[in-house]
Amino acid sequence: MNYCSKCGAKLNGVEKCPNCGYGEGVNKEETDNYKQDNYRGKNNNVIIWSVVGVIAAFLCLFLALNKHYSDSSTVVTDFKTAVASNDIQKLQKVLYCDDSRLEINDKNSKLLLDYFKNNPSYLDKLMVQLQNESRKIDAIGDRATLDNNKELFFIENAGKTLLFFPKYRIGIRPVYINLSCKVKDAIIKIDNENCCKCNSENFKKQVGPLLPANYKISAEYSSKFMKKSSNQNIDLINKSQDVPEVEIFKDLKYISVASDDKNAEVYVNGKDTGVKVGNASKLGPVDENCVVYAVSNLQGKNLKSSDIKVGLNSEVYLDFSSIISDEQNVKENLSILVREYDADFAYAVNYNNFGYIEGYLQPGSQIYNAQKKVINDIYNANIREDFINMEILSYDFNPQTNEGTVVCSEIYDITKGYSGTKTKQLKNTYKFIRKLDGSLLLTNIADA
Repeated sequence: MNYCSKCGAKLNGVEKCPNCGYGEGVNKEETDNYKQDNYRGKNNNVIIWSVVGVIAAFLCLFLALNKHYSDSSTVVTDFKTAVASNDIQKLQKVLYCDDSRLEINDKNSKLLLDYFKNNPSYLDKLMVQLQNESRKIDAIGDRATLDNNKELFFIENAGKTLLFFPKYRIGIRPVYINLSCKVKDAIIKIDNENCCKCNSENFKKQVGPLLPANYKISAEYSSKFMKKSSNQNIDLINKSQDVPEVEIFKDLKYISVASDDKNAEVYVNGKDTGVKVGNASKLGPVDENCVVYAVSNLQGKNLKSSDIKVGLNSEVYLDFSSIISDEQNVKENLSILVREYDADFAYAVNYNNFGYIEGYLQPGSQIYNAQKKVINDIYNANIREDFINMEILSYDFNPQTNEGTVVCSEIYDITKGYSGTKTKQLKNTYKFIRKLDGSLLLTNIADA
């Protein structure tokens, strides 16, 4: 028999209590519905709070990341660490330039590190500047409000990190060099890398953009008569000009060459330029240490002008008149010297007296020692000589060294004992020198 679970009354086979109206089947369904609704509510609450938790976590993460990436002092610290450890790769990660033409690579990064190493006072000053700038950025919150037009290195917002956060880097203001050169075909290099070849005598070129650092500018030039190189270092950080002017081969110049013989060949540093004086109104380039002279062919003989050092001169005159006059004087004095020597040689032999010719000879020279013995040998051989004539066949004299050579034909009548007299023609080559007082002395004798 069934009883109502609520009031205890007999149900008599019915589902709904006749006393209180409670029904087991109906209320079970309602209870189940209630339980399901209650479960759904609890589940929805879990989802809502989970979403809230995720949002809160994301917000916390966002705030943490924002704090990290928005802190411009981080890049200053990274920069300082990279420089202190001389780490090229780390340095490249913190450097930034908005000019895409400037490639930040291992080579120029090393130049920058070397500069900091050699200029610690500048590095200290730069770090103070960057730290002050970082504080301003954190206070203002806007990099664009900072005025860094004159700074080579500064804190730069180089874009976004993770779509939202500022990406601070050490910005670089690229630098340039204005090159000029008046020497055509000169080759210019920057840190041993080819930069350009000068295609005119008024060559100009702006080089850049470059990473601020210390650069070595070298140049080479070669011609028929000279080779020239130059090296100079330029500091593109501590510079007096916004764009430094660098003149290559400033010491080279062109000169005008003139002479009383326009057909003479011009020589520079002992090398033939292939240019005659008449066409040498613009000769060069040369520097102040170059030596210029000319060679003229007169009556089948090459005459050399005096050497002229360029120095500060823009014009050089190569005089042959004095050389020709001097040449004539040497030839005349040489003719007198050899003739008198030949005549007195006969007296020296005949009287066995070296003193007759000693004054014509350079003491201690080859001819001095040889003739001193020969005279005695000839005399003891009962040979006597009479001088007849002498003729100069050829001669050469170098006014720069004051030395020369003369080839002579000499005629003597030679008598040996009582066998009679014979006329003999000799041909000898003499070497001679010119003393400071202008006098000539023989130094060597040989058969011609």
